[in-house]
Amino acid sequence: MLTEKGAPTPVAWTRMRAPQSSMDPAPESVLAQAVAASPNAARYAEAVDNESAYELLTARMEDAEKAKAEAAAAAEKAKADAIAAKEAEKAAAAAAKEAERKAREEAREAERLKKERERAATKRKTTASKGVESLLRSVGTQLGREITRSVFGTRKR
Repeated sequence: MLTEKGAPTPVAWTRMRAPQSSMDPAPESVLAQAVAASPNAARYAEAVDNESAYELLTARMEDAEKAKAEAAAAAEKAKADAIAAKEAEKAAAAAAKEAERKAREEAREAERLKKERERAATKRKTTASKGVESLLRSVGTQLGREITRSVFGTRKR
């Protein structure tokens, strides 16, 4: 014990009596009866397993990491989709360019075949038809000359 000023007092000799009750653990029936009779039994009798702050924080961090991983996966997928779209555009442009080149080539080939047919048709003309053309050309030239001279008055007299 301490004095009024807070100093310790001398030790006082005392005697203790041995307990009169049993020192063994209480039987289950006695323990259950004491717990049921307690005024706090309504509040504390049922065991509750509340989550600790550590468990809450760990769950929150796991959710954040999972969301971050999903966002990274979505970004990676979007990037892969963009690359695939660019590749598809390049392939479409290459296909269009190839189709245009083939169309130009076919047009040139058609033009070349047309010219060959015209040359072949020209070569097929017979000498008789060439002679008729020459005669008609000469007659046309002579007729045009005569008409011109008669109109302008330079006709031979």
